[in-house]
Amino acid sequence: MTGGQQLALDQLQAVADASNGAFELLGHRVNPGGDTVVAEIALRCMELPRMAGGIPLRAREEFLIGVGTSFPFHHPTVQTRHARFAGFPHVQWNKVLCLYVAPEVEWTVSDGMFGFVTRLWEWLTAAA
Repeated sequence: MTGGQQLALDQLQAVADASNGAFELLGHRVNPGGDTVVAEIALRCMELPRMAGGIPLRAREEFLIGVGTSFPFHHPTVQTRHARFAGFPHVQWNKVLCLYVAPEVEWTVSDGMFGFVTRLWEWLTAAA
């Protein structure tokens, strides 16, 4: 695990610690080859307003965040274990959420995982 990947996990834990249970860091694993750390998280989504035709969010949703060896200089990825979001805009390959249309412009290195989690929450809010 690189220093950047450890930083990402530390930042995710800080988000969890400050969230009053709305965000949980469930665990992490290093993929074979050591190039990606996958953090398992859960978000409380029951407060999000839902519109007809929006993504069918459950009260609690789990996600997998992939953190590469070059974090924070390259943005993480996020996906689900399920395919319930398949067919909705900005969902690729049935499970991968596209949070950044132009990551070279939109990803802010100094925001790290704090900015990433905020972006995920904004994505979920808009998708619901």
